[in-house]
Amino acid sequence: MAGTLSAVPVGATQAAAAVAEPSDELVSTDDVTSGLVSEEDAALRKAAETGQPVEVLDARTESTETWAQPDGDLKRVEFGVPVRLWRDDAWVAADPTLEFAADGSVVTRATSVAVKFSGGGAGALIEGSQDGRTLSLTWPKALPKPVLEGNIATYAEVLPGVDLQVKAEVEGFSQVFVVKSAEAARNPELVQLQFGIQTDGLTVEKDAETGSLIAKDPTGQTIFSSAAPMMWDSTTTAPPAPAAGAMRAMSAEEITETGADGSTPFDPAVGAQDAVMPTELTSESLTITPDQDLLTGTETTYPVYIDPSWGYGDGQKWNWARVYQRYPSWSEWNAKGSIRVGYEAQTGTPKAVSRSFLQLDISHLKGVEVKSATLRLKNIWSWSCTDADVYLYPTGAIHKGTNWNNQPGKLTSGPLDTVRDAKGWSADCPAGNLEFKTDSWVRSQAAAGKDTVTFGLYADEGDTRGWKKFDPTTVVLETEYNTRPDLPDLLGTNPVTPCGNAGKLGNVSVSLHARVKDGDKGNLKAQFEVYENKGAASTRIVNQSIPVLNGRLATLALPVSLTPGGTGVTYSWRVQAIDQDGSPSGWRDGPCSFQFDRQRPMSAPKIVSPKTSGGVPVYPPGDTGVPAKTGKARTNANFTFETVKSDGITKVYWWTDTDPDTHHAAVVGGGVFGGQVRIPSYGPHMIYAYGLDAAGNRSDTATYLYYAAKESKRDELNDLNGDRFKDIWSADSNGTLLAYMGQGDREFSTLNATSRGATFPGGQIATVPDWQEDGYNDLVALVPNPNENNAKDLLVYKNNGLGVVNSDEGPVRLTAYHDKNYWKQASQVLAADLIPDPKNAPDVLIKEGKLLWLYRGSRSNVLGMGKIVPVGTGTDWSKYTLALPGDVNGDGLPDLLIRDDATGDVFRSHATPDPANGKMINFTTWGRDRFRVATGLTKARYPQIGTSGDLDGTREGVVDGDKIMDLWARKADNSILAWRGKGTTTNRVVGNVTTTVTISLTGFEAPYTIEGINSGIRLEPMTVIQSGGSISGQASTLTMRADGKLIITNKTGAQVWNSPQGPAGTIARIENDGDIALLDKQMQPVWSTAVGNTKEGFAVIQDSGNVVVYNDKSESLWSSGTSARHDYNRDSRSDIADWYDYGDGHDELHTFSTNSDGSFQAPVHAWTTPAGNYWAENMKRTTGDFNGDGIGDIAAFYGYEDGGLSLRTWTGRGDGKFNAPFTSWTAPKGAWNFDPIHVQSGDFNGDGRDDIATWYAYGDGQDKLFTFISNIKGGFNYPFSSFYRSSGWDVKSMKFATGDFNQDGRTDIGALYGYANGDVKLFTFPAKVDGGFDEPIAGWSSSGWTFSQASIHAGDFNNDGRDDIMSWYDYGDGHDAIIGFNPSDENGKFLTRDEIWNGAAGRFWRQNMKIVTGDFNGDGRDDVGAMYGYENGSVKMFTWLAAWDSTNGAYLKEPIYGWEAPSGAWYFNSVHMIERYSPA
Repeated sequence: MAGTLSAVPVGATQAAAAVAEPSDELVSTDDVTSGLVSEEDAALRKAAETGQPVEVLDARTESTETWAQPDGDLKRVEFGVPVRLWRDDAWVAADPTLEFAADGSVVTRATSVAVKFSGGGAGALIEGSQDGRTLSLTWPKALPKPVLEGNIATYAEVLPGVDLQVKAEVEGFSQVFVVKSAEAARNPELVQLQFGIQTDGLTVEKDAETGSLIAKDPTGQTIFSSAAPMMWDSTTTAPPAPAAGAMRAMSAEEITETGADGSTPFDPAVGAQDAVMPTELTSESLTITPDQDLLTGTETTYPVYIDPSWGYGDGQKWNWARVYQRYPSWSEWNAKGSIRVGYEAQTGTPKAVSRSFLQLDISHLKGVEVKSATLRLKNIWSWSCTDADVYLYPTGAIHKGTNWNNQPGKLTSGPLDTVRDAKGWSADCPAGNLEFKTDSWVRSQAAAGKDTVTFGLYADEGDTRGWKKFDPTTVVLETEYNTRPDLPDLLGTNPVTPCGNAGKLGNVSVSLHARVKDGDKGNLKAQFEVYENKGAASTRIVNQSIPVLNGRLATLALPVSLTPGGTGVTYSWRVQAIDQDGSPSGWRDGPCSFQFDRQRPMSAPKIVSPKTSGGVPVYPPGDTGVPAKTGKARTNANFTFETVKSDGITKVYWWTDTDPDTHHAAVVGGGVFGGQVRIPSYGPHMIYAYGLDAAGNRSDTATYLYYAAKESKRDELNDLNGDRFKDIWSADSNGTLLAYMGQGDREFSTLNATSRGATFPGGQIATVPDWQEDGYNDLVALVPNPNENNAKDLLVYKNNGLGVVNSDEGPVRLTAYHDKNYWKQASQVLAADLIPDPKNAPDVLIKEGKLLWLYRGSRSNVLGMGKIVPVGTGTDWSKYTLALPGDVNGDGLPDLLIRDDATGDVFRSHATPDPANGKMINFTTWGRDRFRVATGLTKARYPQIGTSGDLDGTREGVVDGDKIMDLWARKADNSILAWRGKGTTTNRVVGNVTTTVTISLTGFEAPYTIEGINSGIRLEPMTVIQSGGSISGQASTLTMRADGKLIITNKTGAQVWNSPQGPAGTIARIENDGDIALLDKQMQPVWSTAVGNTKEGFAVIQDSGNVVVYNDKSESLWSSGTSARHDYNRDSRSDIADWYDYGDGHDELHTFSTNSDGSFQAPVHAWTTPAGNYWAENMKRTTGDFNGDGIGDIAAFYGYEDGGLSLRTWTGRGDGKFNAPFTSWTAPKGAWNFDPIHVQSGDFNGDGRDDIATWYAYGDGQDKLFTFISNIKGGFNYPFSSFYRSSGWDVKSMKFATGDFNQDGRTDIGALYGYANGDVKLFTFPAKVDGGFDEPIAGWSSSGWTFSQASIHAGDFNNDGRDDIMSWYDYGDGHDAIIGFNPSDENGKFLTRDEIWNGAAGRFWRQNMKIVTGDFNGDGRDDVGAMYGYENGSVKMFTWLAAWDSTNGAYLKEPIYGWEAPSGAWYFNSVHMIERYSPA
């Protein structure tokens, strides 16, 4: 009937993203926001234009800067300490200036180590915190209110004549007692100084050899360190220092300034007497014993300074150490004092010699060509203004124990560089930088792949004029470097070279293309070479370079005059990238050579972009360079394919670089075809197309290169396809990655989320926010590496923007800085933006044994460039599974969900703010605060738990839901469940914007199923059915009869299956492996299903009536085959449904129920639709139990007039009628064509719900099997393909049937194939656990059959639990027979045939029959039903009942008839009987 269905019906949501049509708003490709110009490229371009260096702001960090140079190089500057910090979404200068806080304490303005000093009174004197790990020192007496000046706080007269000064640094703190007079020095309280010491997340230890104090976290990392404390007096031979009372604190701007003698209040003056002080450490106190000889000696000059200082511990990016010959076991590691070199003659000892060592990071230089490297640091004091040499050597590594007795050796015989200079003595030679050239050493170490280099600073140790001091906070390593270009990729030709056809092209002009990339960005060249090959001779005919921007495709057009072709002539080519320094990549050869048939007239289709309303292409061709403007990514764009009319092209096929499935282009008219292309992500993309004429001749394949611009906004976390609904990535127990795409109303569509078969054994995956910086959420995974004894790799997979990870572009294998790889034996990975930073870079959590590690995000391939932070204190994380729900209480800090794996309790843990940054988590306390929100979710039952945020929302587009996070989990049987969160919310107003935020998560509602094995009675291992006992399901009962036989009966009480006979008193038991076993009274085995499972399993009495055995992964292993197919009224007997096309234009579904004898009743009007809604000929129908409720449903593909498709489901009500249809999948015009679809149905993945498979015949020789897995509502998930052939199969020579031919609980596909020579052969396509299909198994064949006279059908006609194939064969002499084919082995292979019914000539005309198989009398055997249309216009329903006896075996009885209709009451040609497979 005439159709008015909309092209995209309401509810036709698809698993892929909700996308929009491209608009007239095009994006400038010259803008960084388009994603087509990098920050580096933009900076390099500006530097070239202005002649001035330009900072790459996107690359700025706390301690590094990257500058684009006018000559096209990049220069990186590494500072020794942070010079800026990220606070309140902006960079601020690092500033240790002190100020009073609201609570009266003293805090710094901006430092990486949180420093808090006492504001006076009792309590902690000093509190330093790094990542929440806190060290506190207390003074035993009440303190006065301090005087603040710059970064120093002075507490006057803490003892008579003694001041206490504390100083804040960007990465630490110091304290010094100023003993101002001899009288004050004689105070007995100065014999020992005792501090109270408290820690949180730290353990303080004393190094026995060096006397250093070290504060370690639970993993042994040093967070704070203190050299053995020193004291010194004011003796000096330098210009006099200020009086004690006039000691001046440094301002923030003068933080590196020194006194005239090179001293600071916390650094000894030149010539000062000094001494190392012994310490005593307990768990609660630190006692320092000053040297009394120095403190009260007659040669002592006051003030005397007593200085225990603390600094940042192990620097991740750099460290320094000073060794001192006078105290050979004393270690100064990352101290707050100055770097010293040379001989201090004033101390009066020849052993006053210092050397200093700097360990610097060069990990960013791996694999690059270092052009220059300069070490710079500020010389703050020299012996005089007389120039003296300072030598720089490469040395061995340094560590916390480095001292004079244990110092690294020099690695070269001479210095790398010698600087002869003197700065800092007086105004005549003020403090300033010294620069050392380190090019050769840094270059060699970078080439060797080293992470760090260590340099030693030395002076003439016999001449005091060489003695110098340097400020460690001014250390800078400045490198200029160049990265060789990568090998070119995306090589191809236009038209596409058909490598499988000797590369033969028509009479065309060919262009070559390739993408060139360089890690340094900037302009490149693509160097093409083309060779003409004839016999053994090869002549280069092209050697040409094409300028191209980094990351773009270069295209070279070859004139026909250069490639005339000819007999035996082929052309090959290669390409390399060359950067502006002339550094080349390697060569990469073209995919294959090509040749020309200049006589072939057919042209490739011309691919044309859609246009704006002003006629401008939305996605202009990019083969001559990147267009000035282009359209955005993640839209649907209607491209057209124009053909030359004289070529007579009747079909056009197309595909893209991101969607390799071939699509039929829709006919537009006038030789123009169309197809809707999904634009997935920004950057370059390809569309390919070719045409076929009526004779099947194929044109060349056209290539269309275009660029798409980036979306301006990143997807929210866990939105995998940009529709703003939250989605779930989860790997099942087979390692298959599945995406559960939210669609609103807590409904989901499932798709296989990997390309090219990537698997994730163990299921350790997590969504990671936009690692690839394309705006899409990506996937991070722990994957065992078989080449490294299954140690785990940490891999990042790129999301294609539709929820599918693209294994063609990666994955990226992450490495660890300094080899601090804690994921090799890890058990869980999580990722989120946990730490504020300017790029919102994702941070990674790794659970390794008892420890939980935080790697700060960088989006680079190297993790751990910042400090690797252990989370918590003393928590055994191996006991828990963790999830990241985001901020669940509205305080702006990400919170944590903790599942106790053993008890199943789930706790909510709110984060607390870090002392240094109130907008960052305190990772030391993270996980301490716990509130139980769920119970019973043990790891044994739910191996995976997670959260994707709020899974609520409506199909009308209200995606925000209730703003309360929900929980999901994967059960041990692979089912996915979800729990809706309970809690309270509030509105928060920021400016004019009101948002709803959660303020409390209190628990979860009852679970609902997202996906999994359908409902039924689950029989766990060790379930026993005693003799005479039974267990009933919805449609069948499993009974252990007293006589020793296990039977299955349906709802009518009819026995539909039985086991072999056992002795009286036998029991049935579900074994640990899921086997159903019979055991006699002595518990000896009698019989079992013998599934061969080596792990745990279970059995299910499905609602459909089947009893199925599963393994622990919910893979079906055995089935009783006792469901009554297409039972529409729940009477345990199969029924028949038809679609009836009435003459007045309206359409109806009818059901023909059966009587107990198998005869058919009069049809029931099961569903009706008014005239004009459907064209029956535009439908491909099938039947099955698609929602697993035991009731037959109807599904149909509908082909629209504009070329679009939809897949609809009519679910059965159980009374022989159907609910209104709903649409679960659609395809736009030009994506799928209606005619090539050959629909089959069955439970292809064994989950208790029937699915749909389509044999898709492209018409150009390609054939592919697609599977649409059903969901719990009876809709269908996005299809995936399995079996594929590029040629060799012809669907016109195939007849299909579906059934479980190998009794593994999964429906297989059977096909009869008719060969051109007249032979026929039966094939079995076994179903796999994912619902795809294995390679076909060839079985019975014959040269005596006529393909056109056979139709095939399927059913279990002999009640052996395995489906058979039967063929109605119409013999040439007029008689008919039904031939049965039983599977002959466990693989479902058909070898034997038996005639199971024979009809005399003239009884039936096959063309007058519409056949459907099913168990129409409910006895467990499938029967044959048919509607027969007589010549007089009457119709009648027949049933051939299956039977068995010892003489004949399985056979079909003579038909009985049921309902009939007289002429004029029912029209045979209006009936479309609905079967499980394509009509044959």
